[in-house]
Formats: sequence, C-alpha cells, structure tokens
Amino acid sequence: MMSGKVCVFGSFNFDMVARVDRFPVPGESLVACGSMTSAGGKGANQATAALKAGANVHYIGKIGNDTFGHFARRHLKGVGFNAVTLLVAEEIPTGNALIYVAGNDAENMIAVDPGANMTVTDDEIAGCIPAIGCADVVLVQLENNLSAIEQVIDAGKQAGALVILNPAPWQPVEHAVLSKVDLLTPNATEAGLMTGRRVDSLTAAAEAADVLHAQGARNVIITLGASGAC
Repeated sequence: MMSGKVCVFGSFNFDMVARVDRFPVPGESLVACGSMTSAGGKGANQATAALKAGANVHYIGKIGNDTFGHFARRHLKGVGFNAVTLLVAEEIPTGNALIYVAGNDAENMIAVDPGANMTVTDDEIAGCIPAIGCADVVLVQLENNLSAIEQVIDAGKQAGALVILNPAPWQPVEHAVLSKVDLLTPNATEAGLMTGRRVDSLTAAAEAADVLHAQGARNVIITLGASGAC
C-alpha cells in the first residue's frame, strides 16, 4: 500500500461503449450486441488507481455544465477521493468518447471529444495552487491543454513535490518542460513518438530512455505491456 498525498490534474471523459461483431463500414448502420456507459479519462482513471493503492488523493479536473457533467459530479463523489476540485465550462461540453469494441479479441475504435478538458485557464490553475502545494506527488497526463499542464508542473516543482508526467495521449512537449519532471512514464508507442525510434523490445526501450534523458527527462520508465517495463 502506498501512502502520502497525491494531487492528480487530468481529464474526465464520459465513455459510451458499443460491443459489435465487427466494425461498420462507412455509411453502414450496424446493430450492436450490447452497450454501456462509464466514467473515463486518463486523469480520473489514474486518480482512482492511486486511491485504490492507498494514497490520499485530490483530483482536479474540468467538466461541462451538461448531462455528462452532472454524471461526473455524482460519479466522482461516489469514488471516495479525499478532495475533488471540479472546474466548469459553461458553454463547452464535458469530454466524451465513442468506443466500438469488436469481436472476441476486443479490438477497438475510439473517437474522443476532449471538450472542457482542453479549456482550463491560467486563473483556474492559480486557484488550485494551494491544493497542489499540499501534495507529496503531482501526477499529470496530456489530455488537457498544455498551458494548464505546464502551470501544474511548475506549481508542483515549486512546492517540492515529486512530479510525474504520463505523456498520453501524445502531443509535443518542450524539452524545457521535460526537465522539470521527476518521472516520465511513456508506453512504447509514446516513447517512439517522442524519440523517432521503434520501441519493440527491452533493448530498444533502454535506448529510447537514453534519448529521453538527453531531451531533459530525469527519470524514465517505459512500459511495454506484457513485456514489462524498462
């Protein structure tokens, strides 16, 4: 069990999932085998994982003033976080994802509307500085606008917290930002995009980690699915 205070700034998405035998072709209406809705978003999911691991978690995210946003409030209240800060966009929808899951191998196709996740303002982050400053660990992803992510990283560093960046979904990040991060945790695909290398083995992952160190990252863990991590 882990302990300590973890502040997670990241996305919340409302996921709509349809199970199908196969993916529809363009122009085709396909009858689904079943469907479900659930809470998602890399930020909310990682905050939940930290809570289950025993941490004291403060989750910070942004939603819309809509039906999906009302769902988010109910869901996050029920998770049991120690604290939740929900910023609200009045005219932008809550982030949402449309997901097809096909066949027995569960191959998927996903379309994501980031919505409110990408509209976090400087003033909104400034209002969260006290919460960030109380954390032992600050965890961010790349499913929000970079300006807000960089502010959170800066606030975490100024407070002396351990700052972790999970660079997913990948978008370009300045090397100067990487140098402020204590731990970078890409998967093989993200490491490949960041380094321009094919990362398909532990050896390739170690070489990619060296490149990321040269770009400014202090500590790097590259996850390789069933093959483990480097």
